[in-house]
Amino acid sequence: VIGIVPGVLAVGDADETLTAGTTSPTVVWGTTLTADRSASLASGYAGGKFRIVRTAAGAFNLNVGTGPLKVLATNEWCDLEHDGSSWALTAFGSL
Repeated sequence: VIGIVPGVLAVGDADETLTAGTTSPTVVWGTTLTADRSASLASGYAGGKFRIVRTAAGAFNLNVGTGPLKVLATNEWCDLEHDGSSWALTAFGSL
């Protein structure tokens, strides 16, 4: 059984690997980015979800997932869901 991890993970000017069921489901990059950064997605499980939020300034990108699935600029967010075999972008927008 996979539990729910409460809370919000605040990330600085760094790359982060997100693991469904271990990492908080809401992850916020709130420190100015000094280089392109990545939100890597570890393997997940069907129904695993993340909301990635970038409030951080800076002229660099926050690349979410492999490909990437979504590139976030300042004041953008995206939702991701795992279907049992891979991660999919399910929503995105501006703050």
